[in-house]
Amino acid sequence: MTWIVWLGIISGIASIVSLIFTIIETRKARKAASEAIKARESIIAKQSTLELKTLLDVAGEIQQHLIKRTSPNQGSNQGHNIQKEHKLIEDFLSKLNEVRSLNSDDDFVATIDLEYKFLYDANGKDPKPYRDMLEHVRIVITHINRVVRNNIYS
Repeated sequence: MTWIVWLGIISGIASIVSLIFTIIETRKARKAASEAIKARESIIAKQSTLELKTLLDVAGEIQQHLIKRTSPNQGSNQGHNIQKEHKLIEDFLSKLNEVRSLNSDDDFVATIDLEYKFLYDANGKDPKPYRDMLEHVRIVITHINRVVRNNIYS
């Protein structure tokens, strides 16, 4: 055998070994990419949960405010700062608007959109429908609690 034949055999073996290493490295890269995607989704879910928990705190404040406004005690409605109240509700609506796109659950997004639109319209009315607003804030709180619970325990 001549050196050209030996060179061909060695070249063929090197190609086969190279192919085997390429396949092994491709599998490793695919697995690493899959784990990176899972980690990214986990981080996004945690971030979403933190944002929702923040909104939940704000919703609780709005709920307490609306409870005071709808209480049967007429004296409790005296001395309210209408501008401060309006700003409080506007801040809540702004936060609600930010959070609408954080979750991929279509039911959650549809519900939050609907509640956002109602609360936005109700905030512009004079007098404000405080009882209706309270019920809609409670719906928002219920849905946020459900999503947060699902994010934490899934």
